[in-house]
Amino acid sequence: MLVELKYCFALQFEEDWSFDGQLSKFNQTLRNDLPQIMDQEDLLYHMSHSIFIVSFGNNDFMANYLPPSNGTFSTLLPETFGKVLLDAFSIRLTALYKLGARKMVVNNVWPLGCTPHYIKSSDALDSCNMTVNRYLLPYSTGIPGMLSGLASSLAGSSFSNSDNFEFVRDLKKNPATYGNQSNNDQI
Repeated sequence: MLVELKYCFALQFEEDWSFDGQLSKFNQTLRNDLPQIMDQEDLLYHMSHSIFIVSFGNNDFMANYLPPSNGTFSTLLPETFGKVLLDAFSIRLTALYKLGARKMVVNNVWPLGCTPHYIKSSDALDSCNMTVNRYLLPYSTGIPGMLSGLASSLAGSSFSNSDNFEFVRDLKKNPATYGNQSNNDQI
């Protein structure tokens, strides 16, 4: 049986779901909706064999940390903010595990310094804002270790790191590999 459910940060229908809000909605779906189409044994089997794709951090960086933000965390060092996010993400992944998720593909943040807003504010137009990208590294490079720790402490779990940061770096360094002509290799 194929059941696809998408929970994402959204500003549609005037709802803004935080990660905790998404977990709450997913828990409601597990408790109220899915039992109407499968029994408890099938639901547990389905959950343990499903692949969950999870992203965390992009909005936190943009709204609370990176310039021009004067958000709650904007005065922290990148290493400190990265640890705050990693700790928060670990708690949320553990909550998802407690809901029955066992196989998770985790995306790190993509190089936000390569988005138009930050390129425009960079000294080198059409190049990535390297300062912004350096702010992201403690978080992005800390994810594999966090996932390894979770995998060893959460029985039966499996985590894969989808390294969006390195993918975009490779895309910019080797554009022809991906069918692009541009050769802007700064990330």
